[in-house]
Amino acid sequence: MNIKEGKVVYYLYFGKVTASDNRYIESDSQLLVLYDKDVESLNKVLSTEVIDKFIKEQASQADLFD
Repeated sequence: MNIKEGKVVYYLYFGKVTASDNRYIESDSQLLVLYDKDVESLNKVLSTEVIDKFIKEQASQADLFD
C-alpha cells in the first residue's frame, strides 16, 4: 500500500508461475495496481450477500463448476 498526495494505492505483485509438470500453467510476473475506489467496487461485487445469492440461485453444485 502506498499513500501519495492523499490517494491510497494498492500494489499486488504476482511472481512468475510454472506448473510442476510444465503443461498447463505458465505465466510471467504481473503487477496489479488498485486504487481505493477499485477496492470499494470489489468489496461490493464480492460481498457475502451477493455470493450467497448466486449460490442459492444455482440448481445444483454441478452448475457452479460446469
